[in-house]
Amino acid sequence: MRIWVVGILVVLALVVLATLPTCEAGIREGLVGYWTLQEGGGNILYDYSGSGLDGVLHGTRWVDRGNFNSLYFDGRAYVSVPLGSLSNGTLSLWIYCNNSSGGLIAMLSDEHTTLRLERDGESGKL
Repeated sequence: MRIWVVGILVVLALVVLATLPTCEAGIREGLVGYWTLQEGGGNILYDYSGSGLDGVLHGTRWVDRGNFNSLYFDGRAYVSVPLGSLSNGTLSLWIYCNNSSGGLIAMLSDEHTTLRLERDGESGKL
């Protein structure tokens, strides 16, 4: 699976959950992938869930944001994550859009499905 993020910073962590947690205390139950971005460099995005789903960075740039790291995606950059046959779940990410124009913000895709997150250029809404 490829995760494409266009013209934004991805901040703190990407989290994929197999089931939506009912409370914060149970957030690790059912966790499939957890990418904290604590590497701060290199081209591997390590999965800290214990599932071994390390991602490979393609064309991204590490950005030091003080107490945490983030990734900058220029519109061609992406992260490939071997999620395999994951059929459902919840994806959580923190993003910062560094421009006000509309268009594609993020896209997740595999050979069967594509999920797009877009921003309306007039209203600024996702």
